[in-house]
Amino acid sequence: MKRAWRAAAYVCGGAMGAAVGMWGAGWCPWLTCAMLLLGCGGGLFTALRELAALREYERRQAEAARRSAWRAAFFQELDKL
Repeated sequence: MKRAWRAAAYVCGGAMGAAVGMWGAGWCPWLTCAMLLLGCGGGLFTALRELAALREYERRQAEAARRSAWRAAFFQELDKL
């Protein structure tokens, strides 16, 4: 899933650059460029927000696994006593 969101962010960023380039070259009117920038900007924002949420989820999972391992080691030491 992370790979898909990362690809979406790159595609949106590339499309935004292409839209500005096409407008600068005179290949499309400013309204078309503005609509492309608005749509791709929303997609880029969403993709980056989802990537941040996935990163936070992975961080929390790693922290929970670390705590679980610590608790297991702690109780194994208690069982030895």
